[in-house]
Amino acid sequence: MKLELIDISFRYEENEILKNINLEASEGKLVSILGPSGAGKTTLLKIIAGLLQPTSGDILMDGRSILNKRAGDRNMAYIFQAPTLFPHLTVRENISFGPRIKKWDGKAIDKKTNFLAERFRIENLMERLPRELSGGQQQRAAIARGLAIEPALLLMDEPFSNLDPNLRADMGMLIAEIQKDLNQTILFVTHDRDESLSLSDDLVILLEGEVKQSDSPDTIYYKPANEVVAGFLGEYNIIEGRAKENVFYSFLGNYPSSGIREGRAELFLRPHEISILESGNDYCITEIKKAGRTNHYKLSDGEHEVLAEAFAQFEYRIGQRVGAKVNREKDFHYINGKK
Repeated sequence: MKLELIDISFRYEENEILKNINLEASEGKLVSILGPSGAGKTTLLKIIAGLLQPTSGDILMDGRSILNKRAGDRNMAYIFQAPTLFPHLTVRENISFGPRIKKWDGKAIDKKTNFLAERFRIENLMERLPRELSGGQQQRAAIARGLAIEPALLLMDEPFSNLDPNLRADMGMLIAEIQKDLNQTILFVTHDRDESLSLSDDLVILLEGEVKQSDSPDTIYYKPANEVVAGFLGEYNIIEGRAKENVFYSFLGNYPSSGIREGRAELFLRPHEISILESGNDYCITEIKKAGRTNHYKLSDGEHEVLAEAFAQFEYRIGQRVGAKVNREKDFHYINGKK
């Protein structure tokens, strides 16, 4: 199954929510749509599901338009932020509900229900009602119910946003594992940067109703299309310099620049790509930002500033003189100067 969105736009009264959205989700891929609240992520998911009609554009599955198909005929399952289990049915009855509606054979229903219960580690909860479950248990049951009908596409709308950080991480790893095992195509909406970078095969950056970049997570993180995308994914450095004869010359050092036009250019680096050297004294630490297990340090040589990263156990201090080194050797990304 391959999903394609072609120039999808959506207006609500005078507000243009989505603007000419183009994206693809290939079979067996987990594609994340990352953006802040209000970017149009949920609206886009509802259009794909058939819960909203786009103002313009088309939706193709395996090359055929599904725009005029009802939601129930699109062979998709939709997982909402909050679990939407039937409160009067047990977990077993919830999971088996879809196959029963589709009139599957009884043995096939039992086999699928038990298989999903085992994969989602809820075998001991099957006879409980939803009110007897924790939030994480409810969401696992809801996702299992969605997968029970063997949908061509699983739509997930920030399904872990109501879970605590540790449980959220566990659920993310579980979904990634099950997605690979089942070769399930998933469109996953989130506003969590780390979640999208760690889970996705492909990543779509949606800002202000527009796709700003669509590529692999690593490409978008290390080779953003522009500074808007770069900043949305975290802090970064733009190192100004000049390219000449396949070498980029800058205050931070000289690096390969094959494939870029000679003249002014800018090198893109994330803070963790710059190491602090205790043996140097070219820079002064002017600012420290704590970031959990690591700290971000602003270094200044009096004319230039650069952000570096180091593990928190290294007790650098403001005012300390240090050196700096780029800790990569190839595949540099230059914002300007491309041929």
